[in-house]
Amino acid sequence: MGTSRIRPKVRRRKVAQLAANSRKFTVKNNTIPTVDSSNLVEIEKPWGKVSAVKGTVDYKIEHHSQPKSLRKKYKKKYYNKGTHTIRKIVEHPSDYVQFPDTAFHPKGIAWYCEQLVQHKTARWEKKHPRPIKENVNEPDLFEAQYIPKWEAERNAAIERIRNFVVSVYDKLPVMGNIVDRKNRKIKAIKIGEIRDVDGKGHNVNHPNLSPNDKLYKHAEDVAMSAMKMDKRILDADLLNHKRDQKRPLNITRQSVKKAA
Repeated sequence: MGTSRIRPKVRRRKVAQLAANSRKFTVKNNTIPTVDSSNLVEIEKPWGKVSAVKGTVDYKIEHHSQPKSLRKKYKKKYYNKGTHTIRKIVEHPSDYVQFPDTAFHPKGIAWYCEQLVQHKTARWEKKHPRPIKENVNEPDLFEAQYIPKWEAERNAAIERIRNFVVSVYDKLPVMGNIVDRKNRKIKAIKIGEIRDVDGKGHNVNHPNLSPNDKLYKHAEDVAMSAMKMDKRILDADLLNHKRDQKRPLNITRQSVKKAA
């Protein structure tokens, strides 16, 4: 006859019960101290209000800049199967992207861009200083002759710098037009954003922006991908940086059907 395994099970159950009773009377389970609600105060944090005991030392959130070593590009080699020879080498951007948004700049992207404009303007003024009189006894015609010219050059440089900063950090929205059946009208929704690769996003009207430009072709690619995903989109438009110009794209629902 085989041995019975009931007795070991009973023994293990008995040992577990004795251990539970021992912990019940020898271990203090409730180790969390009680806090008087009248001794709590609310502290405003970026993520909301939190409760803390009166007299608690507050702490600040520190933002550390990303090391330049993490932002470097890297190259990846692709080999042919069997021969193990290099087929192609592709350069990839860094996986660690530093976003100039509210996470790193609490005052917003507009404040960040303005700081860049002021920094680059100061560098321009260092290379092109304001004209100064060499002789104090010179007539007042000096200022009327040289200062307006310098100020005009400075204003032109600031406008050029601001357009460059906006082109780099402000993405252009691509809007898709759909039918709002509830209100019986055409409604524009954002279907993508693109970077101003060639600096022509300030004026997207023809002939400044032609269909052969990189910016226009990139906008068409984004619109094509969005139309394949969402069949409600009839056509698409590209907006400029100030959002006061709208350029219709050549991508329509009919062209997407023909391409498919």
